Amino acid sequence: MNKRALDIIAYMENDLGKSSLKDLSVKFKVSVKTIYQDVAIISEFLRARKLGEIQLEDGALILTGERQMLPAALESLSFQEYILSKEERLTIEALLLLFAGEYVTLAVIADFCAVSRTTVITDLTDLNDALGRENLTVQGYSSHGVKLSGSELAIRRYFLACAAGKKYLLEMFFHQPRDGQKAEILILKDSEKIMLQNLTAEAEQVSGNFLTEGSYRALMKYLYFLVQRLRKNHYLREMESGTKERLPKELEVFPEVLYRYICQYFDFSKSEAEFQFLCGVIMNLRYLQKNTRRNQNSVRIQTITRKFIEELSGELHIKLYRDYDLFIGLSRHLERIFEEKITFISEYQEVKAIINQNPEIVGAVEKTIGLIERMARRKITEAELDFIVIYVYAAIGRLRAQNSDLRVLLICNSGIGTSQLLKSRLTERFAFQVTEVKSSHSLAAKELATVDLVISTVDLPFSPEKYIKVSPLLTEEDHIALIRRLDRLPAKREAEKDKAAELISQIRPLVSQYDGLLEKLEKDVKVYFQKKEQKNEGGSSLTDFLTLDFLRTGAEAGDWKEAISLAAEPLLQNGCIEKRYVQAMIKNVEENGAYIVIAQGFALAHAGIDEGSLKVALSLTKLKEPVAFGAGLLDPVRYVGVLSAVDEKQHLKPFFELLNLLRLQPFLEELELCETPEQMAEMIKKYERRM
Repeated sequence: MNKRALDIIAYMENDLGKSSLKDLSVKFKVSVKTIYQDVAIISEFLRARKLGEIQLEDGALILTGERQMLPAALESLSFQEYILSKEERLTIEALLLLFAGEYVTLAVIADFCAVSRTTVITDLTDLNDALGRENLTVQGYSSHGVKLSGSELAIRRYFLACAAGKKYLLEMFFHQPRDGQKAEILILKDSEKIMLQNLTAEAEQVSGNFLTEGSYRALMKYLYFLVQRLRKNHYLREMESGTKERLPKELEVFPEVLYRYICQYFDFSKSEAEFQFLCGVIMNLRYLQKNTRRNQNSVRIQTITRKFIEELSGELHIKLYRDYDLFIGLSRHLERIFEEKITFISEYQEVKAIINQNPEIVGAVEKTIGLIERMARRKITEAELDFIVIYVYAAIGRLRAQNSDLRVLLICNSGIGTSQLLKSRLTERFAFQVTEVKSSHSLAAKELATVDLVISTVDLPFSPEKYIKVSPLLTEEDHIALIRRLDRLPAKREAEKDKAAELISQIRPLVSQYDGLLEKLEKDVKVYFQKKEQKNEGGSSLTDFLTLDFLRTGAEAGDWKEAISLAAEPLLQNGCIEKRYVQAMIKNVEENGAYIVIAQGFALAHAGIDEGSLKVALSLTKLKEPVAFGAGLLDPVRYVGVLSAVDEKQHLKPFFELLNLLRLQPFLEELELCETPEQMAEMIKKYERRM
């Protein structure tokens, strides 16, 4: 691969299969034979990465395959795969010296550029000439190598010129394999890059200034360079800073917060000259409009998050889909992944220990991550995957803590010391009560009925459903197995009396002699507990949204587009959406596929929050006859919901509740029997109370 091959790919992506070999030879001013060889190299590259190939159809060249992943694949080309021209090689050599900030041996430069040491020596004269035009020079000593010399202001300006004029080379530079001296001296660690991304995202949130994607990536490159220079103690001097940058008032907070965060995290001394230069960089970037946010596709991301959690639940055999906190936290994390903003994952020992000690969780996440990668249109990095594992680990921890009222009998034949250690580990990890520790010989069958669960380190003469066997060391595999068993136990809360009814029964004898007082108190108590539940669970309930005005039955649709249009009518009639929102929902399916079919026979249509959504709303329409959405095994669809969101938060609780109801077979069976909106409303209310 070379620069011409990159340009051919870019050209073919835009000409939509209209070019022949001769057309390309004229365009790039080379022979047809040379173009033929380039096309063969490109096709081989695409096939090797399973991204498609170039096909010849009726004399025209067609670029086929997975185009979304192509830019990332090209950016990650190594210099063994990509042949640098001399001009490109001089730029890479200069970038190495810029980032090193000290002497670099010719062997390191040669290794990085995949050329011989002799080639690097030959380049030095031309490199010096090129840098001399930027008021920079290359100094060399046989015992040390070479280094860049010149004012820090000239160095910063030269880097910005490279970043603006040779973006593709800079991307490749950052994506080169890192080992040995290259990793330690020349390029930031992944964890440091991720931290800079996270600090920038925090500064955006604090200031309210949100960068466009291109400007965000440009700023990241400068910040990587800034940290590397300051780490080598190469600060801008006061005299070099130039005139003070005058930022627009609306941009004043962003650079101040970002610079403060960077200095705090990396322990750099603050410098007015550095701050002013950063202001100059930030002032030349582009920003999203004030009424535009990166989370326009928040509903789409939340839908994907839910599907991912369901697949993960199946892989681990744990009902993680019940965990609202996991759903919220992971949705927000995936928003950053989809924006190519990686959330920071700490390299502290305790975090890495969690990753290393939970191979089953890691394995399950790796098996199900494909869904997220397809929607993000790139590979998920190791750091991003680690963070997802941490979210899942925390969710499992919450499941452990939910069983504080369970009574557990512990069976251990390994002596008092081992049994007490095991008990300690169990109560440390789980909130249940270990009522007794005893040996298997003294266990009577009738004792099994007095506890909720028996945990044993040995085989017992009972059905496996009566107990669970664990290792005396209580491994991570045992923890997962216990979570699964606890998850299958009947939930005690379902058998408890309604708290409002219980309180009213206690009040009744005290106030029955006062006319009308009991009725008033009964109403006030119910309202109190309803408000408390809403506060605890975060917002309005599903039944608050799916009122009679937003429920329909018996609708007739010829295809999925008409089904979405019919399901949107209640929202249009109630002023919740504009007409263009309907077309935006249809376009969403056409562009992204039938991912909106979230369960067997059930679709939840939606569009971006800037595409005609006026109010938070939810409707549900039952079709007279189901229609196909192109969702494979989940087709055909009888129920079509429409969700209108105005931000990433207000709709979350009813959205989450609806998705959980769709997992309940009795709910689906009763929903099928409903013939009127009134019946649907009553049935939804009944099941929501049980959740």
